Amino acid sequence: MNWFKNQKISFKILSAFGIIAFIAALIGFVGYNGLTTANESIDEIGLVRMPGIKNLLKINAAQNAIIVGERGLINTKMMDPVIRKRQYDGIKKQYTLIDEAWAKYESAPRTDFEQELWEQFVIDFQKFKEKDKDLIDLSHEKDELIAGGLQFPILVAKGIKA
Repeated sequence: MNWFKNQKISFKILSAFGIIAFIAALIGFVGYNGLTTANESIDEIGLVRMPGIKNLLKINAAQNAIIVGERGLINTKMMDPVIRKRQYDGIKKQYTLIDEAWAKYESAPRTDFEQELWEQFVIDFQKFKEKDKDLIDLSHEKDELIAGGLQFPILVAKGIKA
């Protein structure tokens, strides 16, 4: 360290500035690499993950709307043929929205974990569709029976005319 004490003051000042400049460059390099990594992650989220999430949310909203439509079909206060037709049409429209969002989500890239969850969801959704089809078929059958003049005891008891 004696050699440094023997140096001129200008050398000492320049050495201190050199060390500070090196530290600043190191901090800048680390920061730049961090920002690059963060930008790549943001791009992946915005361009890959968010569209998938939006499509899953569309599927969820449409499925909830289908359930609401089904509740309307089983509601004994909603026996007017015009109202029931709107319920059937609304359910069909929601299935169209599901099909559109489904196609977009299926074409999107997924992680292995997401793929596992998606495969299980596909199975569960098929079961939902089968039960929904059964309910709609029964509702159509009920509509035909009522149109044929059949009175359901629960409807008569509530004073609802078919």
